[in-house]
Amino acid sequence: MTAAVVVSGPTAGFVRNDLVRLIVGHDIPPATPRTVETRRTDPLADVRGLSGSGVRDVNLSIVPGEILGASGLIGSGFAEIGPIADRCLPVSERDNCVLGARTMKLSVITPAAAIAAGISYVPGERLREGCIGELTVATMSLCRSCTAFFRGWLRTGAIDNHAPRGIATIWRASARPDLAAEALSGGNQQKVLLAKWLQLSPKLLILQEPTQGVDIGAREQIFAIIRDFASRGGGVLCLSGDHEQLALLCDRVLIFRRGRVAADLAGPDVTKDRIAHECLGSDLSSAA
Repeated sequence: MTAAVVVSGPTAGFVRNDLVRLIVGHDIPPATPRTVETRRTDPLADVRGLSGSGVRDVNLSIVPGEILGASGLIGSGFAEIGPIADRCLPVSERDNCVLGARTMKLSVITPAAAIAAGISYVPGERLREGCIGELTVATMSLCRSCTAFFRGWLRTGAIDNHAPRGIATIWRASARPDLAAEALSGGNQQKVLLAKWLQLSPKLLILQEPTQGVDIGAREQIFAIIRDFASRGGGVLCLSGDHEQLALLCDRVLIFRRGRVAADLAGPDVTKDRIAHECLGSDLSSAA
């Protein structure tokens, strides 16, 4: 693909919708907040006493179909929840996690066991933590359950057969399975990672800054993927410092301060301004 200048001109001559259309190639409908009402049923995931790197005695629960957000200032602890839950960071021995009918101690479970239990984690640093940039899209889209794996080995023929089907579940445009992951845009890298994990049919999907560094068109597609997963009964935990994103995507938002949950926003309180106020106001009031 060859880069080209689409248009140029004085800043005063552009409005937001003009810029969006020029970047994406078509108009994007105005984003609207999620309006699906989740039923208050037994929790799909229930975590009690989660403590570890940057968090202390955190309790949270997610019901089927719910998108739960978490936010706060840098260092408040919300960003550590994902790596801790997937056992990429150490956990204390006081935790207790119930996922569906299974009770687990995150302090002793391994990352592989967490995946087997139905937890999928997509980190915010896609190339550094989520994939290997030199690998092809076809290889990156694989999951352990596909037929490309045989006794611990990868079969190249099976990779070529599996990749288009796996990618098609997420990537609506025609994909080039032979491209290296590092050659893709941030949005397409994210969609490949989502395709890989969603093939495992997880119960709980943990997302760290899911639309960081993607254009507005890719952001809307990623929103649609997340909402579709939740609509089929999955639970989503979205960890983000993007308040607008959380307001558009989430049913509830937890605000973290000093490693603990300081506020639980729901319903009409899930707005960009209210999330920002709680993130900033809590620390300001405690310092006064």
